[in-house]
Amino acid sequence: MRFLLPLLLLTLLNSPVNADSDDSGNSYNSDNWRVAKAAKLIKKERYAKALKQLRKAVKKDSKNADAWNLLGFASRKTGDLETSADAYSKALSLEPEHKGALEYQGELFITQGAIDKAKANLATLTTLCPSGCDERSKLEQALAKLQ
Repeated sequence: MRFLLPLLLLTLLNSPVNADSDDSGNSYNSDNWRVAKAAKLIKKERYAKALKQLRKAVKKDSKNADAWNLLGFASRKTGDLETSADAYSKALSLEPEHKGALEYQGELFITQGAIDKAKANLATLTTLCPSGCDERSKLEQALAKLQ
């Protein structure tokens, strides 16, 4: 029994430690881990904390369309529509067919009263999802509430 403790310590000291891992022990590079963490915070409506993670993620990897999209979403939810618009534009410049960014940007357009722009995003989603998809359905619902 007294040999177990030193053996356990030796095992722990020789094991690689990765601070960037999720609850299941999967490891990620920092920016993807931050995006996943931010997504969890967004689900809990903890937008300010999510924004901190997302700002760090896009600083590390400015070509991560998912991070820009979530940055736009969290910014919109906190009322920072200018940052939101910039983030969605960046996400779509990186990935023009990013369905999430098209949906969320369309919702931002509705908030801003730019209904024609929201309808243009819906038209793009209709082309991308001819059989339907969640993003298309959600933007259709948001536009239908206006009538």
